[in-house]
Amino acid sequence: MYIIRHTTDADIPSLMEVFREAREQMRADGNMHQWPDSYPSEEQIRFDIARDVSYVMEEDGGVVATFAFIQGIEPTYDKIYEGEWVDDVLPYATIHRIAKRHTAHGVFKSCFDFCLSRCRNLRIDTHADNRIMQHVILSNGFRYCGIIHLANGAERLAYQLIQTPETQPLLYFPLGEGVEAFSTCRDGVLPYPVLQCHQVHDEQIAVIDNPLTTRDELQGIDAMVTDLPSFAIGVRTADCVPVLVYDPVHKAVAAIHAGWRGTVKHIVSKTLDVMHARYGTEPAAVVAAIGPSIGPDSFQVGDEVVEAFRAACFPMALIHTWRGERMPGSMQGGHHIDLWEANAWLLRTSGVQERNIHICGICTYEHNDRFYSARREGIRCPRIINAIKIIG
Repeated sequence: MYIIRHTTDADIPSLMEVFREAREQMRADGNMHQWPDSYPSEEQIRFDIARDVSYVMEEDGGVVATFAFIQGIEPTYDKIYEGEWVDDVLPYATIHRIAKRHTAHGVFKSCFDFCLSRCRNLRIDTHADNRIMQHVILSNGFRYCGIIHLANGAERLAYQLIQTPETQPLLYFPLGEGVEAFSTCRDGVLPYPVLQCHQVHDEQIAVIDNPLTTRDELQGIDAMVTDLPSFAIGVRTADCVPVLVYDPVHKAVAAIHAGWRGTVKHIVSKTLDVMHARYGTEPAAVVAAIGPSIGPDSFQVGDEVVEAFRAACFPMALIHTWRGERMPGSMQGGHHIDLWEANAWLLRTSGVQERNIHICGICTYEHNDRFYSARREGIRCPRIINAIKIIG
């Protein structure tokens, strides 16, 4: 299981060792020219760290891989030869300097899933002699586009992957090996059966220990936990916050429906308590994803909601903003609550490490072309299915 987090200066020695191993592997595979001994340099890594674009992947407390994830225009991609980009209009992000230790497996998929959870339009390039990387890129859904030139004039093969409801109906979350977690996009089709509950915006939690459990048995339930292998559980949302939790030590998972009422009732914390009592889960080992849901800019609320959060002892300075006089017919002005931060705070105060909390940052109200939003479409709109399954 890999933990993905921003790189720090303390990681630099480990990164230089990862790059050394990656260069050795390239040479062994016949790739003699990519990444000379001076690349990537420590200076380049420090530059990436300063821009918050460098990431490491950890396993058992050690750094096993790294990559740079850069959102915005890549100057060397301005011109492409002998082909064209799949799309040259939409904003995109670029993956650079991806490297791993030779003993690490599943790194590339975890990296790509992580990046796709933050930007659905990815670009990447590699050397013509790097046959292994070409295979990895293509096998993960990228399309070959043509040739680009680096700043020094060297040629690279360029690829692009655009995630849309048509091409990628599921949004995956990078929670590590041994688990699969995703949210469906609009009109997305579930890849396998997912047990769902009849949610009521409350705090009741069901322990699923029988694979024959049906939805009819789960009336008034807003969270489920299980340690059944190859058995998917999920919650339904269309603006409410889905929280998917994985305990890699005890091989247990949780799917939590955290609307504002459930958030006020601390349903996330209570679910972790159930996992601890049932499976021995320690929050410090937990990895969690906060899926697509209404963001702070769109979650405009009344005084009663603000008071409910204040009465429930939430840190109002972190989760609440007053944006001036409310403008009728819009989400501008008035009180706004950050449900992403509210649930992340519940995870942190329960003992989950900050680096193990993945907020996908996709607002369903703003990205209604991709996800369902009850606030924008009405309460009878279809629902996103947010599922998690231990891979047995």
